[in-house]
Amino acid sequence: MKPVTRLFLITTGWTLAFYMASSFMSAWFWHIGSGFLPIVRFYIVLFMTMTGTFAVAAVWLRPPRSVVFMTIGIFFNAVFLAALLWLGPRARDLLPELAILEGLSSGCYWLAWFTLSAQWVTPGDSHWYNSWTGSLEALLGLIVPPASGWVITRLPGAAGYRLVFLVGLASLAANLLIIGPAWATTPPAPRPVHPQTLRIPGWRPLLLSFVSLGLRDGLYFFLPPLLLFIVSHSAELLGIYTAMQATVQGLVFTWLGRTPRIRPLIYAVALSWLAFGLFWLPLTPGVLLGLGGLVALAYPSFKVALESQALQWITQFGTDFSHQARLTAIKEVAINSGRLVSLLVVMLLIITHPRLHPNQLGPLLAVWAITPVAIWWWHQKSVQQHDDSALPQQSSQL
Repeated sequence: MKPVTRLFLITTGWTLAFYMASSFMSAWFWHIGSGFLPIVRFYIVLFMTMTGTFAVAAVWLRPPRSVVFMTIGIFFNAVFLAALLWLGPRARDLLPELAILEGLSSGCYWLAWFTLSAQWVTPGDSHWYNSWTGSLEALLGLIVPPASGWVITRLPGAAGYRLVFLVGLASLAANLLIIGPAWATTPPAPRPVHPQTLRIPGWRPLLLSFVSLGLRDGLYFFLPPLLLFIVSHSAELLGIYTAMQATVQGLVFTWLGRTPRIRPLIYAVALSWLAFGLFWLPLTPGVLLGLGGLVALAYPSFKVALESQALQWITQFGTDFSHQARLTAIKEVAINSGRLVSLLVVMLLIITHPRLHPNQLGPLLAVWAITPVAIWWWHQKSVQQHDDSALPQQSSQL
C-alpha cells in the first residue's frame, strides 16, 4: 500500500470515529450525571495532557517515531472508547483518568499526522489527497452526527450511546490494522541538529496569535454544544448542530481556497463581534444554533491565515522533517495553552459562583468575543516583524 493511501484511510477512519462518538462525549458525561464542573475539569485535564504531549514530542519526535506516535494516538483513543463502553455510568467517577487517555490520544495522533502528511504526501499526490480527504470529511460531517444523534435518541437508555461508541471503536481498530505495516517500511533518519527556534523572524508574535486562537477555541468549541444539549436535552439536535458546523466550515474553506488573494482575517474578526450581541440573549436552542453558525463562518479564516503563515515559515526555516515536527509541536503547545487558559477561567467562575447555572454563561461568552482582536493584532505583528527583518537583506543585495 502506498504511504499516501495509508494516510488517507487512517484520516478517514479517525474522522469517522470523531463524528460518530467523540462529538457526543460531553453529552454522554452530562447524561450519566457528571455535572458541569466535572466536565469542565475533564477538558482542562485533556488540554493539559495534550500540551504536555506536544512539549515532549517537540524534543523527542523524529520521522521514524511519527508512525509510533500515530499508533499510540489511535490505540489510546480506542482504549478510551472501550473504557466508556465498559464503565457505562461509572465513567463519571474516572473523568480525570479518561481525560488523560483522550489527551494522549489527540496529542500523539495530530502531531504525527502533521509530520506524516509532509513526509508521505508527495507533490504529485497532494491534489487528490487533499481533495478526497476534504470531500470525505465534509460528507462524514454532514451525515454521521445527525445519524448518531438519531440513534442515541431512538434507542432506550444508554443503548444509543453504546452503539455509536462501538462503531467508533471499530473504526479505530481498523486504523490500527492499516498503520501496522508502516512500522516496517519507515526509513531510519539521522539525529538532526536544530537551529534556535525563536530566532525565526516574527515567530514569537505568531505563537501569541495561536495562543489567542486557543483562547477563542477553548470556549466556543466546548461550551455551545454542551449548552445546547443541556438546554434542549436532545442528542439529535446536537448532531444537527455538529453537521451544520461541518457543512458551513467546509463551504468557507472551499471558498477561501478558490480566492487566495482576499484578506479573510479582518472579516472573521467582524463576524466574531456579532457574537458579542448574540450572547446577551437568553441561551435558547435557536440562539446556540445561530452562535454555532457564526463560529463556523469565522473559524476557517483564522485557521487559514495562521496555519498558512506557520506552514510557510516551518517549511522555510525547518532544516529537516524532524525540525519541522519540532516547530509544529511548539505551535500546538501555544494553541492548546490558550484553550487550557480559557477553560480555567470557566472553572474559576463556577467555583466562585457555585449557584451559577451553565445557561447563565452567556455574558462570559459575549466578552470572549474580543479574543479575535488579539488574534488579528499578533498576526499583523508577526508579519510586520518578518517583513522588517527581510529589508536589510534586500538592501545589502542592492
